[in-house]
Amino acid sequence: MGPRTWRSSHFGGKVTEPAFDLTIVGGGIVGSMLAWRTLRRQPRWRVLWLDQSLLGLGASAYAGALLTPFGRAPSHRDLLALSFSLISDLEREAGPLPLRDLTGWYVVSPDLAEERRRWFIDGIPGLASAAHRDHIYELTPNMTLDHRAILGPFPVRQGRPSDFISLIAALCRNSPHFSIWEGVRLKTWQPDTHSIRLAFSEEPFVHTRRLALATGPWAGRQLAHDSAFSGVRVKRVAACHIEAAPTKDAPVLYLADHDSFLLPMPNERRWLLGFPSEAWDVPPEEFAPRMDSRDMAVAHSIAETYGGNIKEQIRGGRSFYDCYGEDRLPMACHIGGDPRIVFAGACAGSGFRFSPGLAESALNLLGSL
Repeated sequence: MGPRTWRSSHFGGKVTEPAFDLTIVGGGIVGSMLAWRTLRRQPRWRVLWLDQSLLGLGASAYAGALLTPFGRAPSHRDLLALSFSLISDLEREAGPLPLRDLTGWYVVSPDLAEERRRWFIDGIPGLASAAHRDHIYELTPNMTLDHRAILGPFPVRQGRPSDFISLIAALCRNSPHFSIWEGVRLKTWQPDTHSIRLAFSEEPFVHTRRLALATGPWAGRQLAHDSAFSGVRVKRVAACHIEAAPTKDAPVLYLADHDSFLLPMPNERRWLLGFPSEAWDVPPEEFAPRMDSRDMAVAHSIAETYGGNIKEQIRGGRSFYDCYGEDRLPMACHIGGDPRIVFAGACAGSGFRFSPGLAESALNLLGSL
């Protein structure tokens, strides 16, 4: 049965061959990495990949999207190492990726510097010299960092998730075994002995052998009552725009004391100050890519901490939403105790970094079926 024969057949009440071997729900960065890894590891599987909107137009469209080489716990660092290895595989397969290379510096209170040096997965960075500090001051918007340790330099790569999603979608569309549906919302799923029945808001149902849910913040409502999802909450992630033009060689600063980053965007003639919002448990229908007054107050407070004229140059910003687990470690787990159904997500706003390794982990949970 080819990929275009998408409705399972019934004869005498008996379900015949399911139309798909795997259905991936979610067109963000995690769903796209799941699609790519499936394409490479299971090239004969009949795959349906769908999204309730257009691919890449959900939360992934607004992320800062940094590949930074540090993680707060060994489990984070292991997942990052796997992700970076898989990104190298994708680069060998598809050619140069839509990424730009930057220099990174990690700014932190001196009493935390030695501990944070151990967070890096690819060598332990040293402390910035006086010459390095002077150079950082020259390239950043008049910040005050005198009483903080600065670790580095280290390599950072930055891109747009939507570019990766488009690249992977093109690879998948070249496969006769892939079907991509956009603007189709999964309403319910019902497992039975032979398959999983998927019902949609506007379309007829289909049957699939396996189901992978990569629905980002919308998973908070879909899976709220599943024990595997206990402790996961939806939270807003915010970034404000600092309207000062950075130079082409301006570095990324990770402001660790505030779990924030300052990213130069020279093509847009501004900086992006990303920081954790205080908005928790936001229902998915309230998704809006803009900051509110509470977010702006947090941004102003961080800007004042680091001095300079950052606060006066803040003009608007953006936000997106994500699921956060109790330890902020992304999750790949079975749902409903069914080995045929997995969830991949809870990336705590860092899906771009973690998604390749997370997709591999989720596919490992399904691959033996």
